[in-house]
Amino acid sequence: MQSASFPPYVCGGIRGRSARNFAEEHLNKRCVTRIDVSDFFGSITSVMVEKVFRRQLKCSKDVAQLAARLLTRCNGSLSRRRTFLPQGGPASTVIANLVLVPCDRRLQPAAAAIRVSYGRYVDDIAISGDRARKVIPLVVSVLKNSGFQVSRRKLVVMSQQMKQELAGLNLKSRLRPTRSFEKGCIVLMHEARSTDSITEMKRLLARLRGKLAYVRPFGGPFPQRLATNLDSLTEKLQQRMNTHEVVGLPQEGAEPSSGKGGEAPPALSRPARPPRQRRR
Repeated sequence: MQSASFPPYVCGGIRGRSARNFAEEHLNKRCVTRIDVSDFFGSITSVMVEKVFRRQLKCSKDVAQLAARLLTRCNGSLSRRRTFLPQGGPASTVIANLVLVPCDRRLQPAAAAIRVSYGRYVDDIAISGDRARKVIPLVVSVLKNSGFQVSRRKLVVMSQQMKQELAGLNLKSRLRPTRSFEKGCIVLMHEARSTDSITEMKRLLARLRGKLAYVRPFGGPFPQRLATNLDSLTEKLQQRMNTHEVVGLPQEGAEPSSGKGGEAPPALSRPARPPRQRRR
C-alpha cells in the first residue's frame, strides 16, 4: 500500500497531510458545507476492499481476496453475516481513503466547474464557495451509489454569519482550535487529576499528548497552557509510580506475588478458640 497515491485534496491518515491542510482550503469562504458519511468504516465491506486491491493496487485476484479476508471482520449471526472494515485497524484508514477515491474523482471536478473548493478528511467532506450548496445533491447521490449513506444530522451548511468549523478548527480569520475542542482537553485534564488508577492516568495522558501535537502548530495561549498542565500531570504520574515502588504495592493488573520457591503464600489461619467452661 506504500505505492498508493492520493489526490492533494484528500487528507487524514496520509503521511505529510494534516487537518491544517484540509481546513486551509476553506478559510474565509462565504459558505462552507460539511458532509459526514454515516457509519463509514462499518459500511466498507470485504467486496469493496477486494476491489481496492485489484483495481487500484493492481494485485492478483488471489492476493486481493486474501487481503480482504485479513483486513475485514464479520458481524451478526450466521444467517445474516456482514463484513466490515474495523475502525482503528493498522491499515483501515488507508484502505478507507482508497475506497472513496473514485467518489472524489467524480465530485472534485464537478465542484471545480462551478468554482467551488472540495476536500475530504477521511469521512468528512467539505465544500466551500459561493455556490457550495449546489454540490450537495451530487455528493449524496454519488455516495449512495457507492454503498454509503450521508448522516443528515451531520450535514451542516455554514454561512459567514455562523460559526465555521472543520476538523476541530475554527475557520474565521485564521485557523485555531474550536472552543469545544479546548473544553474537551480541559475535561481530559480534570479526569487525569482526579483518577486513582495509574493505568487510566497513563491512557488519559496519552490522549492529551495527541491533542497537544494536533494544536501546537497553530500557536496561541491554549497550546502553551495545555503543555504546562501536561508536564505537571506527567510529573504527578511519575511521583505516584515511585510511591508504589517504595511502598512495595503490586502494579495494577499484576498477579499477587508468590512465596518462596514460587509457592503461593500460606493462607492466614484463625486463632484457636479457648474451650468453653461448663456451667455447674
